[in-house]
Amino acid sequence: MHAVAIKTELLEEHPWLAEAVYNAYVEATQIAYGQMNQIGWAADMMPWYVQELESARALMGDNFFSYGFDDNNTKTL
Repeated sequence: MHAVAIKTELLEEHPWLAEAVYNAYVEATQIAYGQMNQIGWAADMMPWYVQELESARALMGDNFFSYGFDDNNTKTL
């Protein structure tokens, strides 16, 4: 995971920018989760993909790419 920063000058010039960037990341995450859940013989080349996905979900929950300042993320920031 990465922190994303936007220069103050850009936000002053384009007040809509922060929300647009956030929404783009949310949409990308939804696409990634959709692709992750398409488990099949050709979905991923890694033979142990299903086991890794199940392990990650058991450890971190279904939303392991969460955004924002909820309880999970404030502990790790």
